[in-house]
Amino acid sequence: FSYKHLSENIKWHTFHKKIKTNKVISFMIPRPLIEQKIHKVNNVETIFLYFSITEQLIEDISNSELTHCLGYSFMQYDTIISSNISNNWLKTLNNKVTKYIDYPPFMCERIYNYSDERSISLDCLNIANDKKLVCILDSPVGLYSVMNLQGYKDFINTITMLVDNHKDIEFLFKTKKPYQEIKSLNDKEIISLVDNLISQKNVKYVNNLNISTYEAIGIANVVISAPKSSAIYESLFSKTPTIIFKPLSLTINTNNLYNQINRCEVTNYDDLVKLFNYFIESNEQILEDGYLREIKDILGDSDGSSSISLVRNYLMN
Repeated sequence: FSYKHLSENIKWHTFHKKIKTNKVISFMIPRPLIEQKIHKVNNVETIFLYFSITEQLIEDISNSELTHCLGYSFMQYDTIISSNISNNWLKTLNNKVTKYIDYPPFMCERIYNYSDERSISLDCLNIANDKKLVCILDSPVGLYSVMNLQGYKDFINTITMLVDNHKDIEFLFKTKKPYQEIKSLNDKEIISLVDNLISQKNVKYVNNLNISTYEAIGIANVVISAPKSSAIYESLFSKTPTIIFKPLSLTINTNNLYNQINRCEVTNYDDLVKLFNYFIESNEQILEDGYLREIKDILGDSDGSSSISLVRNYLMN
């Protein structure tokens, strides 16, 4: 430790003597504490960009001196830029941060861009422009993952029922993990269920296509996601009707912010179909007057269409 401390000290003090620097930026992974302190000593603004969306789900923390996520604790950045949701979580981790800046999730701007260019994407996918399109997002399954095996099976099976009963609608299915990793679970039932879903004529498996999760969300009329995914909030902040399907066999706590939205999380097929049909059949004005206004009240009034531009402007000024 002493050698590393000395090495970092010499390295960065030498750097700042030779090169005038106004800002130092870190992405997602905090830099060593000694490095953060050296930049401050040299009057350089330290900025941490946190792309993901993480909620504070631990209630009644009795000892404020203890931390529940060591990797993001005890930071001493001048500025942290993230969503209001993640910043509220980071504020609970014993960080000494001068300023938190709340911006919409960074990738919302890309989602808006893809939405504006929807016809181009649909042409590439050979989908008619007047077709309704639904994006399906899973959550990882396995050790240290959100989904247990039975919950994942129920999620895929229920989505397949929805697909089978809506042949006139196109579905984009995106798995968080590559197909080969899903196969490595060595669960024949899961492999069979996933294979059956992606073999449906009205399903395109996004992982095999040259499109991102953000493009899939941007061109979709509705997003259906498994619980606890950053993409849920990226979709909601982008004003895309979003359904979280949490099978009853999935026993994880879901005391998430999105639970406060009336039309959001469902736990069975019948409720999924009802909410799905509501979003598919509603026009933009109905959604704007009710659903989207509620999202704004709960998540905050942020314009996601310029999320990357806001960050860029701050860094350049």
